[in-house]
Amino acid sequence: LLPGTHAIVIQKNGYHDYQKNLLVKEREVTKLEHVILIKKDTHFNALENNVDNFYVAPNNKNALLATIPTQNQLNENAYPALQTINLVTLQKKNITTNFTNQTVSNITWSEDSNKVLVNVEGNYYLLEPFLQKPKLNPLPFLIGAKEVSFNPINSNQIFFIKNKSLYR
Repeated sequence: LLPGTHAIVIQKNGYHDYQKNLLVKEREVTKLEHVILIKKDTHFNALENNVDNFYVAPNNKNALLATIPTQNQLNENAYPALQTINLVTLQKKNITTNFTNQTVSNITWSEDSNKVLVNVEGNYYLLEPFLQKPKLNPLPFLIGAKEVSFNPINSNQIFFIKNKSLYR
């Protein structure tokens, strides 16, 4: 191809076209790599309804689903719902919470995928979702902390910054 910008189209029956403008420079090789064509008739199955956020575990086998109550549910003192789902078997487990009128802000999985830090509007909880009866314990020492995460080598330890000091 001559130097300049060229419109490239990759087509395959039953797939959406892939289009891109490629800049070809004189005496240089221009590559187009990692092209993914998407099927036109792809069907998706709903795994769960009424989900606001989901967080996939590092093992890629489980996810934690979070549902924020609607305004009507808040008036009835409904709590945000947490649920685990096994992404292989699709088995689900509800987790009881008492986050009255609050929203789950963030979820952080441990590297071993056995524990979860749940941030609910600045309050942290330790969730052990795969016990026979899942445990959700408040972590009041983390109020006001930043950069909260599990130790990647030992999920029984948590790293966090508070007042510009790093703690374990």
